[in-house]
Amino acid sequence: MIHLLDCSDTHEYDRWKVYKQVEGSFSGWSIIDVALSNDLKWVCYSGWCNDVALVNIYGDHELHEAHEILAGRGRCCIFGVEFDPLSERLTCASSNGELTIYNIERKQRECSWPNAHGDDVNQSTWLNEHIIVSGSDDGLIKVWDKRIDKHRACVGGFIGHYQGITCVSSCENKYILSNSKDQSMKLWDMRLINSVAECDGIAGELQNLTSQHDYRYRQWRRSAQHNNQKLRLDRSLQTYTGSHQVSTTLIRSDFSLLPPPHTSLFTAAPPTAACASMKL
Repeated sequence: MIHLLDCSDTHEYDRWKVYKQVEGSFSGWSIIDVALSNDLKWVCYSGWCNDVALVNIYGDHELHEAHEILAGRGRCCIFGVEFDPLSERLTCASSNGELTIYNIERKQRECSWPNAHGDDVNQSTWLNEHIIVSGSDDGLIKVWDKRIDKHRACVGGFIGHYQGITCVSSCENKYILSNSKDQSMKLWDMRLINSVAECDGIAGELQNLTSQHDYRYRQWRRSAQHNNQKLRLDRSLQTYTGSHQVSTTLIRSDFSLLPPPHTSLFTAAPPTAACASMKL
């Protein structure tokens, strides 16, 4: 069940009203991810299948429409879904290591990268209408430009996490926030991106670490050689630890909403980050 909450009273969270309830039609035993369109007209969700569903937010009649994203891909599912800034496309992160851009109006895949990552892609996010950022269980964050030929669309990434990436989110077209099974969040600056060659070069080293850990059964603990030591080529601005754990369930992270631009806080206060648990 998906609940859309009216959060207009920001100071009385215990009084938030449920504006609408949506019952998942094909989610299996769990809804995996939910996204709200930027034009506030649609909610999209994914479950344990090759489809996503679009549901209208307003109107007397509910339109509940399935869109097959991974047709012909066998048994896999979509772990992360997000609308583009214009609410015309979806980026879909898949359990088979694939990253897909889906055109909602045309009801077809606009482009896809079948081997985007070496493991499950847990989430992807739009930096703007052309640039997508993805995070995977292979421990890498990758940056994609959909305007470039699909074989060269990966333009770089970020290196620094020791374990799989559970979440990526963006802010102001410049900053990326990631959360990882290594029990840390990291803040990144797009102007300090690692090259494709650097990401490819460290993939094997990360695979040795990620293949030895399953977050569902035990918490990852840093070895002595990892304590107080940054991973080679780590260009993150900040690393946040100690306030949350990725254990048994995955954790989503995101930036808080910035104040409107006409307020003085817009230039004085940096964006902040928050975490929430999501059962997978």
